[in-house]
Amino acid sequence: SLRGSVLWGEGRLNAKTGSLAEASALLQEADELLRRVDAECPSTDYLRCMVERVHLLCDLGVLDEALCEGKLALALAQSRGLKKEAAAAGAALG
Repeated sequence: SLRGSVLWGEGRLNAKTGSLAEASALLQEADELLRRVDAECPSTDYLRCMVERVHLLCDLGVLDEALCEGKLALALAQSRGLKKEAAAAGAALG
C-alpha cells in the first residue's frame, strides 16, 4: 500500500536522525499496513520495512525480537528469490 510505504520512509528517516520512539511507532504502523496488503506475497517494501525494524529493535536493545524479525525477513526474501532484500536482512542479523 502507498500509505504503508510512506510510513516506512518516514520511520526510516526518524530512525536515521535519532528519533527512535517516533520511528518505532511509524514502522509498526507501516508493518501492519504492508503485512495486511501483502499477506499472500510479501512485497519488497514490506521486507524493507521489516529490515528497518530489525535495525531499530537492535538500537532499542530489543535483541530477541530483532532476531526473530530478521530471521523472518531473511526467510521471506529467500523464498521469493529477492537477493537484495535477503542480503539486507542477513546484514541486519550480523
